[in-house]
Amino acid sequence: MNKPQATGSARAFIIFIMPFAIRLSVCLADLCLPWQAKVGLWKHAPIDRQDDAACTSCAQVARWHWQLPDAEVPEGAAVPELVKLRQARDEKLAAEKKQALEEKQKQRQEERAKLKERTEAYEKEYADTASELVKLRREAKLNGNFFVEPEAKLLFVVRIAGIIKMSPKPRKVLQLLRLKQLHNGVFLKVNKPILNMLKLVQPYVTYGYPSLKTVRELVYKRGFGKVNKQRLPLASNDIISDNLGKYGIHGMEDIIHEIYTVGPSFKQASNFLWPFKLSSPKGGFINKRSDLTDAMLQQTLLCTVVGMLAEVTAFAKHGEAEVPEGAAVPELVKLRQARDEKLAAEKKQALEEKQKQRQEERAKLKERTEAYEKEYADTASELVKLRREAKLNGNFFVEPEAKLLFVVRIAGIIKMSPKPRKVLQLLRLKQLHNGVFLKVNKPILNMLKLVQPYVTYGYPSLKTVRELVYKRGFGKVNKQRLPLASNDIISDNLGKYGIHGMEDIIHEIYTVGPSFKQASNFLWPFKLSSPKGGFINKRHGFCEARGGDWGNREELINDLLKRMN
Repeated sequence: MNKPQATGSARAFIIFIMPFAIRLSVCLADLCLPWQAKVGLWKHAPIDRQDDAACTSCAQVARWHWQLPDAEVPEGAAVPELVKLRQARDEKLAAEKKQALEEKQKQRQEERAKLKERTEAYEKEYADTASELVKLRREAKLNGNFFVEPEAKLLFVVRIAGIIKMSPKPRKVLQLLRLKQLHNGVFLKVNKPILNMLKLVQPYVTYGYPSLKTVRELVYKRGFGKVNKQRLPLASNDIISDNLGKYGIHGMEDIIHEIYTVGPSFKQASNFLWPFKLSSPKGGFINKRSDLTDAMLQQTLLCTVVGMLAEVTAFAKHGEAEVPEGAAVPELVKLRQARDEKLAAEKKQALEEKQKQRQEERAKLKERTEAYEKEYADTASELVKLRREAKLNGNFFVEPEAKLLFVVRIAGIIKMSPKPRKVLQLLRLKQLHNGVFLKVNKPILNMLKLVQPYVTYGYPSLKTVRELVYKRGFGKVNKQRLPLASNDIISDNLGKYGIHGMEDIIHEIYTVGPSFKQASNFLWPFKLSSPKGGFINKRHGFCEARGGDWGNREELINDLLKRMN
């Protein structure tokens, strides 16, 4: 019994362990040669070099195991072809890299020289502007005139309030201004839209006109760029050049000049700068709940400045009659006064034209309304006449076929199959007790057959149509539900179809005119109330013997709508 076990163990040793032992001995034999070369015993070691391939293998092993340079390769050792190719490739790449670095360094030196020239030009421009203002102030003072400072073009806005108890509208405006966090600050251009937006968020921000020194300190100290929606520090001019180079902005001074002067690329430069994250002010705020001007007016040192500004403002508002004798009027105030008078005259003229046009439209609408009333009366009297003639002649009078339907949804969405649900969606009956006007034709009647258990419909009278439009009528303007508070809303959307008022819509719908589709689609689906007294039984049809609600009611739809309106 023991003899087979010994035989099995020997067999396992031969199969599993011997291959690893042979491989280990081969690796040790290969390692001996590089060790001899490493310690300088290559020449003295008796190596049989009968085959060149063996020498090549030895040299390759020596170089790859100890990273030997070319100088340390033993003499007479053949260098592999792959090593030669790799060495040539490395030398070529190193030369290309060196050349690219030299070109990049040269280009950078040229850009820095250009940026230095532009910076000197900017400094000269700032100094000339400041000296020009000083000169004008002195001239005005010598001549006894007021000097009106040039209007500011740049604003810096800082958010000083959080999000607590803030209504959605100011929150949205702050988001548009990129003031998403407390003590965030941004540069903005002074124009009418920006000032209107600041009026909406005035209790939550403070703003003013920054000086050149302030702009430079902010950009250098707190300036971060927005690159691929990430906040990156402006550690190099390359970041600026890569993002704003196409606008002629290649450095920090270019950004400062573009922002301070509100240049043609101000929007791009301002949007490139990440909103400034400022610290809390040293000493804290005075009072965030009150306006800054209240605190300023309490300071006695500013009384004279406020008085001068009040005189200039009074002159600008009330004209020459209130200007003191001998006081010279600034040229800018004259220009502003002339501009305001011209704008006021244009506004007055536009209002008069608008009022005149509105009176003409109302007169025309009144004439059309009277014509519609006459048409309705003539149609009704014609029907009465025809009925009487048929009765006198002993004939039956067949009533004219209805052209208008009013459909009301009376069932919800529970246990409804997809096909009726889709048909109700096409009919714009998406909610319970929604109602729409429809034209009587074969496609509409086929669709109503598919959704008959979920709706009730009939032929509305003129009185019902008028009450629905006047009481429950809403227009669809830019996919929004707007009340028909003015005929201007109707005229703006349906004027090209000859519909300019409520009576035009009622006439177009009741008579199913050529623009019925546009008028019906303009009206938002009517949202009706539950009927007073409730429904009889929604699970059964109106025409069944036991009585119910769904299906065609014909003229009796008017009674239901009277209870639901």
